[in-house]
Amino acid sequence: MAWDNYNKNKKMTKKQKERLAKKGMKAVFGKNLFGVMMLILLLCVAFFLLYQQSEPVRDFVNGLGIFTTTSSTKPAPFIDPNGDEMAIHYIDVGQGDATLLQTPAGNVLIDCGSKEYGDDVVAYLKAQGVELLEYVIFTHPHEDHMGCAAYVLSEIEVKNIIMNDRPSTANYFEEALDVIESKNINTILASPGEIYTVGALQLRLLGPYSAKFSNQDTNNSSIIIHATYGLHAFLFTGDAEELGEEELLEHHKNELKCDVFSAGHHGSRTSNSLALLQAASPEYVVISVGEGNSYGHPHEEALDVFGRVGATVLRTDKLGSIVFVTDGETLTKK
Repeated sequence: MAWDNYNKNKKMTKKQKERLAKKGMKAVFGKNLFGVMMLILLLCVAFFLLYQQSEPVRDFVNGLGIFTTTSSTKPAPFIDPNGDEMAIHYIDVGQGDATLLQTPAGNVLIDCGSKEYGDDVVAYLKAQGVELLEYVIFTHPHEDHMGCAAYVLSEIEVKNIIMNDRPSTANYFEEALDVIESKNINTILASPGEIYTVGALQLRLLGPYSAKFSNQDTNNSSIIIHATYGLHAFLFTGDAEELGEEELLEHHKNELKCDVFSAGHHGSRTSNSLALLQAASPEYVVISVGEGNSYGHPHEEALDVFGRVGATVLRTDKLGSIVFVTDGETLTKK
């Protein structure tokens, strides 16, 4: 008999099967099937909102592994915290600058990008296991270099901040100062020749020579950093332009050799002079730049200079975040 029923069901039409399914649903839920389905839908929406807005609920659910996937968009840590390697992350923040120098002894952040990238920068740092920054260096108070400073300083513990003496009345700058004051973060006014160390990482400040520039000349008053780790060096000139580069060459021409040069002012023709690049003689030039930016960065004149010194050019608008790892002897692009 059961076999006969099976054969009959096999011959059912699609409509007959749908009617049979509806009858089964009614048998389970009665005549209030629509109401029950609406209740389930509302409960799902309520749970989703609670999950999004309540951190304790989100932590509990994540702990159950309900939404765990086998892949992640976050970058995996590049160095062993117990090893001897250093990683330099040129973080993609569009038309802006943010660089993480990550060592087993501690971490340094140079600039952080514009306000819209605050979440991205904090997520990137935490994905690298960075919960504490020994130093944060703001090269100069422009929005594309420190627009999200207040947010980053609020989310990540910071021991020291190094800034130049250029004032700003911008909201993002005032907000950053408020966070610095409220968290009582030690603040250092940059001075050329000063050296700061984090384990084997040495940060030497080669600028700014702000006294030679007006308060309005913020770009040329950028803090300039020559970072070394063992045999390898990395040069950061912020947005220093022609005058700032001339001062740099006048005072430190023989101290600029580097393996990686962070292109001045996002690859602008107003920076990146041939004299500077010849003195630095980098193997790589990293250009932190936004895709299709309104400034036309990087300019062809700067790209020509990079080519003339034989440097390999790497761009965040084409590659995303760019990472180098060194143990002090070898240097590898990841």
